[in-house]
Amino acid sequence: MAEYLGEIFYTVKKCFFASKNQFERIASFYLLYTLYFKQPLFMFCKIRLTLTEWRVMKDFAKHPYNGQELPQITVILWKLFKADAFRFVQEELERGFDRFYLKSAGNNFDGSGPLRATKDLEKELQALTTPGGLINAMEILEMGYNEMKEALDVK
Repeated sequence: MAEYLGEIFYTVKKCFFASKNQFERIASFYLLYTLYFKQPLFMFCKIRLTLTEWRVMKDFAKHPYNGQELPQITVILWKLFKADAFRFVQEELERGFDRFYLKSAGNNFDGSGPLRATKDLEKELQALTTPGGLINAMEILEMGYNEMKEALDVK
């Protein structure tokens, strides 16, 4: 459910940033707010924002409609910020083994497109499996940990 909500937040956020129509941007902003506070999880899923996205969102909250102020938009941004709704990140998409395969870019949002691996993550994975890579270091640490654990169990 958390991964699904993360995808929904990502899609609505993309609609917000991609739209040139001010009414659509306001609607996307309201939708992001509503979805965050109505999500069914006990531990709320957060909205991932980069620094540039945060700046755009702040500028939008200051003057959302043709240079006019809408206090509702400012209040919504403030409520989201106070509720710790944002996870400020360096990159828009998560990097890790759970996100190793990304949906191919395209207009189909149903996920039916082919999966492709990102080149950076392929290089990272190859570096992990090399003989002198991180996996050997982790095995050595695990052996040391197990020896210490056994020594504690004996006493």
